[in-house]
Amino acid sequence: MNKSLALKDACFLLLLSIFVMAALPSVAQNFWAGTWETHWATGSARMLLSQDGSRVSGSYPLLSGQIEAAAEGKLLRGRWSEDQREGSFEFILAEDGQSFIGRRDGVEWWTGARNQRPQTQMVGSSDTPRSTLRSFLNAGNLGRDSDKDQWALAASLLVADANDPVTSPEDKLARTIEYFRLLDLLTIRFPDLDLFGQTDAREVVVPLPIADSLESLSVVFLRNAAGGWRIKLPARQAIARDREAILALLGQETAAQRQSFEALGSPRDTIRSFLIGVSSWDQAGQELALSTLDLSKFQPVTRDAHGELAALQLRRVLERIGIEALQAIPNHLVGSNVFEIFTHSAGSVVLVADGAADQRKWRFSSETVERSMELLRASDKLPPTQFRLPGAIPTTAFFSLRDTVSVKAPFLLKRAGRMEIWQVLGSLTGLSLSVLLGMLSARLLIIFLRRPVEQEFSTPKWFRPSLVFCLTLFFASPVPIIFGVPPQIRHVTVPIIGIALVLLMTMIIWQLLKIYSLHFSRIAERSLGAGDDIAVSLLFALLRLSTIAACGLGLAHFLSISTVNILAGLGIGGLAVAFAARETLANIFGAAVLAVDRPFKRGDMISMGDVRGTVEHVGIRSTRLRTIKNSEIVVPNAKLADTSITNHGASDPLAPHAIFRLSMEADTVSLSDFVDELKANFGRLSGISDAENNILIHRIDGKDVEIKILLPAPSDSNESRKLLEDLALSALAKGREAGIGLAWTPA
Repeated sequence: MNKSLALKDACFLLLLSIFVMAALPSVAQNFWAGTWETHWATGSARMLLSQDGSRVSGSYPLLSGQIEAAAEGKLLRGRWSEDQREGSFEFILAEDGQSFIGRRDGVEWWTGARNQRPQTQMVGSSDTPRSTLRSFLNAGNLGRDSDKDQWALAASLLVADANDPVTSPEDKLARTIEYFRLLDLLTIRFPDLDLFGQTDAREVVVPLPIADSLESLSVVFLRNAAGGWRIKLPARQAIARDREAILALLGQETAAQRQSFEALGSPRDTIRSFLIGVSSWDQAGQELALSTLDLSKFQPVTRDAHGELAALQLRRVLERIGIEALQAIPNHLVGSNVFEIFTHSAGSVVLVADGAADQRKWRFSSETVERSMELLRASDKLPPTQFRLPGAIPTTAFFSLRDTVSVKAPFLLKRAGRMEIWQVLGSLTGLSLSVLLGMLSARLLIIFLRRPVEQEFSTPKWFRPSLVFCLTLFFASPVPIIFGVPPQIRHVTVPIIGIALVLLMTMIIWQLLKIYSLHFSRIAERSLGAGDDIAVSLLFALLRLSTIAACGLGLAHFLSISTVNILAGLGIGGLAVAFAARETLANIFGAAVLAVDRPFKRGDMISMGDVRGTVEHVGIRSTRLRTIKNSEIVVPNAKLADTSITNHGASDPLAPHAIFRLSMEADTVSLSDFVDELKANFGRLSGISDAENNILIHRIDGKDVEIKILLPAPSDSNESRKLLEDLALSALAKGREAGIGLAWTPA
């Protein structure tokens, strides 16, 4: 039986080994295949490689480069070629297979990193001068946006001037970019170019107007043998000259004075900023995209959330509408503050300028932003345009869900009021799940909060429902964004719910502070350190103050009140309050000084001037002392912090003392005289000038009175005993005169 099992195991291992060995070559085939972002000392390009066994071939379109090589595992050797140039290379793949390092012609370094993004298809038409110009500009816009391979398409649509020939692929690429930047200064009216689409001429000169002037830039189109059209690339000096002339006509003397497109100085700058901001869609990208939207009519509390959703909706609207090229959007407008891109009964895509003539900014109008969802529905049925806009379209939960619904259940796209049916169903489902999560989380949170303070954790009836409500809103906060709740609904619901949330959170936190302050105060009371009392009091006072401040700012936020003005008002009001309550603040600072210096602890007998007593409690404003007469003295902390304090040590009930027990039939006056005489004798015998704090009535039980005497020396010393004996004899004599029975017990 064991031999049979061993034989089976051996066969299994053999088959597994054969399978692994057979799979190794196929694994090796995937070492180099893919898209690589490569760099070398004099250039860079995106490289596309395919692998068939040990044979690897590829290209990098940007420079019309070709690759032919042989792979030896993670080592790749071969030849590269770029038009009339060629050379050798050697690449070494990293262990993780995501990068390589090597040399070009045995000298120049050449590195690469694997690019997981899908390759963009280069599409261009050159059937007419209009289509050629449009393809060139679109390729340049995409190349400028980071899709560098598109510059290869742009370069392929140019024919160099015979008087200024191209010397290398890099030279042609650089001149292509320079020429694109020149044309990018113009506003091109593509419909006006239809006239040149049906000509039989071999060469066509098209004048492109410069802004609103009478000047124009001539673009020469050449027909090739295949019938396609190319643009004649001017000489380098001509490009530089034309650029300076155009900038001068636009009121900008040099290229350095050209405003950044992020300044939103023209409709095109706004569109470009919008496309770049949405494409990146990180924090900086979102800020850039939102800066292109007029959100002034929306409440501050919902402004950013609605702006983000509207931006993504408008991006898809622009993609559906299609723009022949960004250069069709005006780069310079005079005498107009409105530019319309698209109009429909559901709404229009309109850019509006505001501000001074020399500093105005162009933004999508508030009506366009508000009706972004209606515009998206209206453009849904449009087929995709062949004109691709620069930048990617982010995939978000809302659009992923909507796209899925449009394929799986298109009937759910029907309107239900201001929302689509799937939005209503999704929102209700999200809210239901949020309620369940809120109830579960509230129960777990209460268990967690109760554990440290079992005895003190007592909450009113409203506490648990309020906590459930707050946690439900927390879990439900993404629902409006995920399902695209319209701004008209959020405009009403968000402030109301937000105000309720702030008030309830404040009540919950206040109740928790009450519970935990009581708990930690009791812990501090069991500690002898006076600083513990102060620290607990200061901490929870600060937390209460912070809670009130946060509540005020939260209410201001949901009421659309500027928090800047509130903070400024609080600053001025704070100065007035500080001046009016300077004594209270002095006491608080005094408490902080006592907490740091710790000149005494709870239970210590201290004296300052004519005040003497045992420390019972140290608060934020004052310290309570218990005198030897069992009376309470409240001393401001500011005075304690600014006064010389004598610490007599712990006021121990076992400290040196004696008890006189009096049994008397005399009246109160006789008792008073007896005590005064006792104090006088104590002072005379002990040498203490002020014996007021050393003798006190300790207890009165019917006609029995106990008088406690605090001794200045240890109770077992001869001096203390002699003092008590002398005091007892003098007291006995006085007691007989007053008819008072006397007994004493030294402790």
